[in-house]
Amino acid sequence: MRRFLLALGLLLLAAAPAAPARAADGPVEVTLRPAFVLREGKVVPVEDGTTLHPGDVVGLALEWPEGARPARPRLAGRPEPRAGEPVPLRLVPRDGRAGGKDVLLVLLAALGKAELAPVELADGSGRTVARTAPLSLEAAPREDARDPAPARPPVGVPPDWAGLAAVAAGLALLLAGAVLLARRLRGRDRPREPREKPGPPPEPPEVRALRALDELLARGLLERGERKPFADALGEIAKGFFGEIAGVPLLERTTGECRRLLREARFDPGAAAWLDRWLTELDMVKFAEARPPVAELRAAAEELRAEIERIARERREAAAARPAGAGAAGKEAAP
Repeated sequence: MRRFLLALGLLLLAAAPAAPARAADGPVEVTLRPAFVLREGKVVPVEDGTTLHPGDVVGLALEWPEGARPARPRLAGRPEPRAGEPVPLRLVPRDGRAGGKDVLLVLLAALGKAELAPVELADGSGRTVARTAPLSLEAAPREDARDPAPARPPVGVPPDWAGLAAVAAGLALLLAGAVLLARRLRGRDRPREPREKPGPPPEPPEVRALRALDELLARGLLERGERKPFADALGEIAKGFFGEIAGVPLLERTTGECRRLLREARFDPGAAAWLDRWLTELDMVKFAEARPPVAELRAAAEELRAEIERIARERREAAAARPAGAGAAGKEAAP
């Protein structure tokens, strides 16, 4: 009887299917397949011949190995893409737009062919259990972005430019002499007018940014539920302020381009890291169709206000502590 039970156990072990590789053996590889594109608020299925453009948010369906999908998959941290690479935004479990499959949303940042680096995936406890396979995506120019037609040469007999130039020069000399004579005659009878006083100095960048922020909040976009227009305007206010104090053009730039320009300008790393995190969260509303509570967007606006006031206060303190005549070198030291 004992031999029979032992033989039966060995047969059951041999017939049992091999368990899939788990995190103890290393992360499994998950393949990606383009499923749809979010473009101008519409979901466009990706089929053979579908052209992708810069600024598109592409939904990549995850193909898990059998039995390897955790109960609550999510991104393991926030990947750091290089310039021009697709930017991973978030992971949407059981996305109905992809037939109920898990979807990784990525933002195409530039023209041409780019490689999406492997992205690590974690389970509900935060343990890394999988890694996506590399994927190439290519963004082409939009159909309406065409080069202008070349200029055609003039047709017909050219005018006598030499004669016209001589006549114009003579008229100009006569007019200049008449104006000069009139000024001299009028200046003898009228006292000289005092010079105009210089106008007030230009407003500091923080004053203009805070005024624009108050005007945006007063427009009532959040009260009407218009989250994306509010996020667009809020991001441009932040880029305008940080770009002006850093001396680099940030308006109408992507978050990755802003990060690179501030790093090349050797801007304050702490303030640059804050702006990168803040803009990345705002991109979820602008490109990934996220609809956070209105209170979160209002809190993002107040967070920007606090950061602008903090930077302005530090700049004033640095200017007050700087000795007179320190020059431009002292200005560049302030954030």
